[in-house]
Amino acid sequence: MIPFTDYIKPNVYVREVHSSLALEKLQEGFKQNDIWDPDIRCFHALIKYPEWNRQIDLFQFLNKKLIKKLRKNPKFFYLFDASTEGFSTLYGNTPFFDVLYFNCAKYKIPPKKIIFVSSNMVDDENLLRYNHENKLDESINVVCFNNFEQMLFGLKDYTKIRNRYTDADDEVLDKITEKRYLEVLKHTKRFYYGQKYYLSLSRVNRPHRILSAYELFNSSIFDRGIVSHDKFDSKIKIKDILATLPKHCGISELQLLKFSRLLPLIADTEDFKTNHAMNLSSHLHWSTLFQVVGETFTENWLGTSQFWSEKTFRSVYHMQPFVIWGQPNANKNLQKFGYKLYEDTFDYTFDSEKDTVKRWRMLLKVINDTVKYLNKLSTKEHLDWRFKQREILKHNYKVMYRNEHTRNAMTNMAFKIKEIANDT
Repeated sequence: MIPFTDYIKPNVYVREVHSSLALEKLQEGFKQNDIWDPDIRCFHALIKYPEWNRQIDLFQFLNKKLIKKLRKNPKFFYLFDASTEGFSTLYGNTPFFDVLYFNCAKYKIPPKKIIFVSSNMVDDENLLRYNHENKLDESINVVCFNNFEQMLFGLKDYTKIRNRYTDADDEVLDKITEKRYLEVLKHTKRFYYGQKYYLSLSRVNRPHRILSAYELFNSSIFDRGIVSHDKFDSKIKIKDILATLPKHCGISELQLLKFSRLLPLIADTEDFKTNHAMNLSSHLHWSTLFQVVGETFTENWLGTSQFWSEKTFRSVYHMQPFVIWGQPNANKNLQKFGYKLYEDTFDYTFDSEKDTVKRWRMLLKVINDTVKYLNKLSTKEHLDWRFKQREILKHNYKVMYRNEHTRNAMTNMAFKIKEIANDT
């Protein structure tokens, strides 16, 4: 599948890209299964961040000749790429299914010519539900994959994987993983000084991160962590920021005001404006024992969103134990993709609690208990604790390296596209 060039007019909804990790993985699905066809083409549209509504006309930004080709040529497809996000497609502010079906109907495009790529790992289930509720016989296509799981391997030259498919046999992968483990062990022994136990990073001031940063800052364990949090937007009143927090969180306007005057909390950089999502921040992982991952969402919109960002997978890459502060069952659901939890280290009871504030308070107790335990140990014992579940650390790295779920998902989609393209 090869993308066109110069095919989307400037607009606020999508932008033209010649490549993305999603497209790269889909192309691998074709090549690794010997079904590559250079005549299969796509209009690759990467989402922007406008205010979405159900009747946005996306295809108006394609010229009429291209729309005609999309309508009639079986080898032309529209790739709608939302692979950097995990928004709910059924609830919330991103009705992508509505938008895509609306455009298909308006321009008489067969829905099967639309490929929707998402990092919401339940969008395949969401599509089935949407089609059923709307009594649709013809369906668009959806492929879900953990975009950030694989993106970390392409950040630096030394992180890139050569010949991944030939390297994926057990014996070679064991050697690669052992080498990585020894590197992590070496760097952690070098950078860890026994002072900071946990890592908690926050760049974007999301309400749930304000709650966690505020309570960590005001706790007795704050000095045992490396915690970052940006200052509040000066254009927004404190009472309006407070209104975004859960009403039963117990934080007053005066308390939040006092906290705001102490911001930002800086871990490694004062630059909170730049998106540092793809920085490895290795020294922060090596100088701490575990990470409290402040994920993008704590809401799952009635089970219609399941998403992990680079924050979760950076811990896996650095072979560091972690707990996720995110959507309900954000920790346990990782097991569906082959990952294992650190059950000898953390109590995951909090993970299933649906109430956001209660879930955070339960997790905060886990962090507190862990810090109190570590306070009793020496620096050498800290390192023993950090690596005591080394087999799980290695296992999770192998899962991330193999990217088996992504390969299967992209292979299935490649075969489906090939079948549609050959259907004359």
